[in-house]
Amino acid sequence: MTRHYESVSWWYLLTLSANPEDEPRIPRFNPFVFLPAAVCDIIATSVSYVGLTLTSASSYQMLRGALIVCTGLLSIVWLRARIKLFQWSGMILCVAGLAVVGLTDIYFSGDEPGEQSNVIIGDFLCAISQIFVAVQLVSEQKYLRQYNVDPLFAVGIEGIFGIILLCAAMVPMYYIHVPPTFSTNPEHRLEVSEAPERLMEKGVNKSSSDGRKHDLMGIDVQKPPFFSSSRIVFFLQDVLYAFKEIKVQPMILAALGGTTISIAFFNFAGLTVSKNLSATTRTVLDSVRVILIWAAEMPLFGQKFIPLQLIGFALLIAGMFVYNDLVFGPWFRRRVLPKMDTSQCLTK
Repeated sequence: MTRHYESVSWWYLLTLSANPEDEPRIPRFNPFVFLPAAVCDIIATSVSYVGLTLTSASSYQMLRGALIVCTGLLSIVWLRARIKLFQWSGMILCVAGLAVVGLTDIYFSGDEPGEQSNVIIGDFLCAISQIFVAVQLVSEQKYLRQYNVDPLFAVGIEGIFGIILLCAAMVPMYYIHVPPTFSTNPEHRLEVSEAPERLMEKGVNKSSSDGRKHDLMGIDVQKPPFFSSSRIVFFLQDVLYAFKEIKVQPMILAALGGTTISIAFFNFAGLTVSKNLSATTRTVLDSVRVILIWAAEMPLFGQKFIPLQLIGFALLIAGMFVYNDLVFGPWFRRRVLPKMDTSQCLTK
């Protein structure tokens, strides 16, 4: 969410540079109209990232194509939008592509039943998260147009709400227990570790020089912000553990910085499309990046090549073209319809 907060500063600087003599004009509207979008962004991001830990990145990106269908249906209900027949055809093709991707994940994920169930859960969570994204995008389109809000400023407003909400939710989330399936934490919990004896089994250094217990990152689990009991060790400030990881591996900081900058521009571009075109068009254009994710994952992370996923990807791209009335629609009107009209005239 910090990427959204940065957008307020970017909006101010860009506006000021465009009109050096004028102060940026903040539109008059209730900023809380963007609060639901910020809440949906937090929920969707959290749920989808949990799903990402259980499935592959390529399938995660392809399953995001469900957003096209969700956004289209929600636009009809909320914005009274009219979706044409060829756009519905494009949505159906996208759904078919999603079905192919989901089935290939189920049957080719691995031989162990537990692994297959994890992939199914991951795909399901990724698909569910798109409902919240659809609510976010449609609400953004509605209020961007209604109040003529600058897209970059809107991203920053959502970011401020996001920072407040995340800071408030951070403390209770520290104590949430989760199964190992839903956590990449060494202790398989969000913020609560297992007993010291279990930590010893999982990598706590038994022979530390000071005789105290440390985890793999060198954090003393017997000093604040930790306190222990006979059953569990409570991590009161897991953010310190994150900083420790960044110190050990500086590339994490580079990745975080790159993500913050890239997604800030990504959200700005997306809101611009939503305001000037539509939220559904934004989701359709977003699906193009799937091929880059899928192509990069195989050589970089050893993702197994599944030929059937090519079919799912082809259906997804075909649905995108049909929805936007590209290639197939113009070709059909130029080549097929004239022949149909000619044949009808001959029969008469």
